[in-house]
Amino acid sequence: IPDGTVRKVPGRYDCSTYNQHRDWYERACCSHSIQTNALHPIILETIQYAINSAKIDEKAFAWKLRSGSEIRDKGEITKLKRQISKQERRSRELDLLIKKIYEDNAVGKLPDKRFEMLFADYDKEQQELEVTITEAKEKIGQYESDSIRLEDFLELVHKYTDVKELTGTIVNEFIDKVMVHKAEMIDGERVMEIEVYLNCIGKIDLPIRELTPEEIAEHKEKLRIRERNRLYQRKRRAKYEARIKEIVEKEEAETKRRELRKAEKAAAAMMLDPDPLKTAAVVTGEHRTEVKTGVFLTPEEAREKFGDILDEKGYASCLS
Repeated sequence: IPDGTVRKVPGRYDCSTYNQHRDWYERACCSHSIQTNALHPIILETIQYAINSAKIDEKAFAWKLRSGSEIRDKGEITKLKRQISKQERRSRELDLLIKKIYEDNAVGKLPDKRFEMLFADYDKEQQELEVTITEAKEKIGQYESDSIRLEDFLELVHKYTDVKELTGTIVNEFIDKVMVHKAEMIDGERVMEIEVYLNCIGKIDLPIRELTPEEIAEHKEKLRIRERNRLYQRKRRAKYEARIKEIVEKEEAETKRRELRKAEKAAAAMMLDPDPLKTAAVVTGEHRTEVKTGVFLTPEEAREKFGDILDEKGYASCLS
C-alpha cells in the first residue's frame, strides 16, 4: 500500500474453464470461486475424519467403503466362487451334450425336429450361464479392487497417525480431487457444495455436526442483522424511488429531444438535395436506422409539408 503498510489478501481458487473461455467471449461455465481459507479447513477436516474412522474400527470403515458394491463380505466371495465353479462345470457339460446331439442327428438317431428343440434349450441355458458367470466375476473383481485400495489407504493412515495441518506432501498423498460447485443463495445465505475425493477410497461425506448453543446464537444474530439491513435498503429504495424515476424520465426526454434536433438537421440538409425521392424517403422515415428518432411524418403529413417540391410520382416511388 502507498503508505508503506502491507495488506494480506487471501488466496482463492477460480473456475479455470470460465476464466479461459472469458477471453474468447464464450460462456462455457459460471464464474464461481472460493477462498483458500474457506476450502483448506474442509479438506483438513475430511482427511482427519477418514483417518480417525479407519483407526477406530477398520472393519466398519471397510464396510462403509464398500457401500456402493454388491459384495461387501469375504464370505459372499467364497459363495460366489463356488457358484462360478458349478456354473462353469455345467457349461462344459452343455458343450458335450450339444456335440452328442449333433452326432446323433447326423447318423439319424435323432430326428431333426427333436434336435432343433434340444439345441435351442441347451444353447439358451448356456448363454444365460455365460452372462451369470461374467457378472459374478465382475463382482469379485470389484471386491478385490476395493480391498487393494483399502489396504493402500490404511498404509497412509499408519504413516500419518495425526494430521494437524495441511502441507503439500499431505495434500498430494491424500487428495485425489476437490470439486467446488456453483454458489447458491438459500434463505439469504451463500451456500456452496464441496466434494472432497481422497486417493484410494474416493468421495468422503462428512457427518452432519450439531451446532453448539453459541453457534446457534451466532447464526440467529447474523439472520437478525441481515433482515435489518434488508428492511433498511427497502425503505431507502422506496424513499428515493420517485426521485430516481423522475431523473431517468427527464434524461430519456432530453435524449429524445437531442435525437429529434439531430434528425431535423439531417432532414433540413437533405431538403437541399435536388433529388425529391431521396428527400421524401428521409422525411417520411424510410431510413429510420440512420435517423434514429421516434418522431416521423406520415405520408399524408409529408405530402402536406413538402408537396410543393415533390411530384406525385416521387411519392409513389418512395412510399411503395
